[in-house]
Amino acid sequence: MNNSSVTFGTWQLKRQLGLGGFGDVHLWQNVETGQNIATKSLKENANLSKDEIAKLKQRWQQESDWMSNLETTYIVRGLNKKVDKQFLAFLTERHAWQPLQPIVMEYCNGGDLRSQLMLVENTNGLTEFEVREILNALRHAIEFLHTKCRIEHRDLKPDNVVIHNVDGRRIYKLTDFGFARTITENTMLKSIVGTRNYVAPEVLDTAEYKIPLTIGRWA
Repeated sequence: MNNSSVTFGTWQLKRQLGLGGFGDVHLWQNVETGQNIATKSLKENANLSKDEIAKLKQRWQQESDWMSNLETTYIVRGLNKKVDKQFLAFLTERHAWQPLQPIVMEYCNGGDLRSQLMLVENTNGLTEFEVREILNALRHAIEFLHTKCRIEHRDLKPDNVVIHNVDGRRIYKLTDFGFARTITENTMLKSIVGTRNYVAPEVLDTAEYKIPLTIGRWA
């Protein structure tokens, strides 16, 4: 089916932005206002156990709630509380995991950092200015999560940093809170989550590790 044939009111499905093991992301546009949004949905998965399904649902709802409440320039904003309720109901009806809502987010038009790093012109690395911009954005995002929200992201990597180009400026934003969790200074964790090459050594080397709010800085 042609994506452009899927519409609801003034909203039109434009294209698929990404596809992962558990879900996919699509671009929608309001044809009257020109507003673009991204929707993240879970795919059906018959191979999951009841416990895995329960945990996935819990993480999904937590991620949606967090993204709807995190208000900072350097984290992708969730829009479930702001989008038209009838449109959200339409999206939920199409969601394989009803009654869970898809996660509606601001659309970032520059793709992700991984794709930027893979460009031919970046074969020899990014410029010093670009690296400073990226690190500055991530520093602000991580400090906001740690100090204001007591949240540890636990999956920092180029794939989870998206880019928004606006007014000649490139803004880097953190996204994907599927592995995140709330913590305190004394929180002890056992689960090994994250992505190889970006996981802090203490996560891999010990059976139980304390969250010192520095795990994200290793990535």
